[in-house]
Amino acid sequence: MGGRRGLGSILRAPAHGRLRRARVGVTAAFALGGALCGVLTSRIPALMDELAISPSQLGGVLFVWGLGAVASTQALRWVMARTGSAPVLRVAAPLYASTLALVACAQSYGLLLAAVAVFGMGLGAVDVAANSQGSATERAYGRPLVAGIHAGWPVGAGVGGLVAAFCAHLGVPYRSTLVGAAVLALPVALALGRTLLDTRHGGHPRRHDRSRSRTRPVVYGFGVIAFAALAIEVAVTDWTGVLLHDGLGTSQAVAALAYPLFQAGILTGRVVADRLRTWLGARVVLVSAGAATAGLLALTAAPQPLVVLVGICGVGVAISPVLPLAFSLAGTSDAQSSDAAIAQLGVIAYAGVLASPAMIGVLADAATLRVALVVVAIALGAAIVLAGLLLPIDYADIRLRVGALPQQARRGSEAAGDVAGPQAPMTRMDSDVI
Repeated sequence: MGGRRGLGSILRAPAHGRLRRARVGVTAAFALGGALCGVLTSRIPALMDELAISPSQLGGVLFVWGLGAVASTQALRWVMARTGSAPVLRVAAPLYASTLALVACAQSYGLLLAAVAVFGMGLGAVDVAANSQGSATERAYGRPLVAGIHAGWPVGAGVGGLVAAFCAHLGVPYRSTLVGAAVLALPVALALGRTLLDTRHGGHPRRHDRSRSRTRPVVYGFGVIAFAALAIEVAVTDWTGVLLHDGLGTSQAVAALAYPLFQAGILTGRVVADRLRTWLGARVVLVSAGAATAGLLALTAAPQPLVVLVGICGVGVAISPVLPLAFSLAGTSDAQSSDAAIAQLGVIAYAGVLASPAMIGVLADAATLRVALVVVAIALGAAIVLAGLLLPIDYADIRLRVGALPQQARRGSEAAGDVAGPQAPMTRMDSDVI
């Protein structure tokens, strides 16, 4: 395998084959996570019909799903601070693929809750480890990449959603659809483990160090952005299909299109998000995305299914850069202990998964589901705008803007320590490539 390769040597050869494989591998991890969620989410109407689940019970399912993700993410904060994210992702990805079959086998509401909790734990583990890998890869390249890496999620989710919609159109039982997806995903989950970066300090297991597991205050600010972004994504993902099927009377096949269209919008936005960040800066991108999301989601209040589907796709474009930017800024602002910072950000973000069903459910009971979606979008979009205006984003963002990072990182790869300001060297991350 050769000698140890630190970040400095990787930066001097950004096109190195191993680093390219790491970028492909972490993108595949996001695609895997999106595909399995896409299959399951697109068949939610069928699952509700099969098990006679009410909207309020569906809220319970979604809450348990998010609770499982939060639990695993919180636990992995300390694990990744010691071992790095590569071992976590190698174990979590195959287990996550396998848990989809558990959901398919659930024959009652109680068993469904248990299966969804395990599925959520797998999702949380894969997501936080993949985000750590994405942040490490971005810093190694020395330019914005995380949004493009996150584009793997909507690609997988769109493909999974379309396959699930096609299966619904053909009348394939949702249980068979879920089991088939799990079987196909398992080889991919096993293969991507060979491509990962070692994010351990110096390439060796870390001793317990409280300073490395302590989260800087600014990370919690980025957590507000991640919380709002994921809450909006969950609201659109989980409830727009129900809105189309139950509220507007569309078929299950049409309702299943909501998810892949939303992911198509996210993919479109993330393809260009890194360039927009380079040109405009993270602050402008975040503020614009928050405002556009709140406005476009109002289209879901329209009585025409076609207009609602267009609005869903538009919201995907608007919200697409927000979550990747939050993870990128957190990892860059606390680069020496980025694994712990990203894991903590993941805990806050997945709290949005828990809060979103509760917010939508309460407002839907008080008014209608359409009104609930619009109100939540406006409130959370405003939170993104305010956080984008108030947080010290430029300090972390300048490290990855084109023309700023490469020279600084070369100096930083030779001397450890915290940065003193936007023009100071980047903190050293002695990473090996596996």
